[in-house]
Amino acid sequence: MPVIITLNEKEGYFHTKHFGKVSDDELTSAYVEFFNGGHWTPELNEFVDLDEVDSSLLTSDGLKKLSSIIIGQWKAHNIYP
Repeated sequence: MPVIITLNEKEGYFHTKHFGKVSDDELTSAYVEFFNGGHWTPELNEFVDLDEVDSSLLTSDGLKKLSSIIIGQWKAHNIYP
């Protein structure tokens, strides 16, 4: 999978590594899996590594879907402005 999310709970962040060609489904699935895993909390920061990604398969619709997923997570934890 070209999106790997790892949690560093002790340091208070999760690290998202993107590499190779990443599709909309791969991107959104990685975040849904992470959020549904029960490890995410509103206090966590995110570090994103895009050094090795080829984003040519991503679409604006896929990024809007990812945004919706993340906003839904924020709303569920009452942190959406």
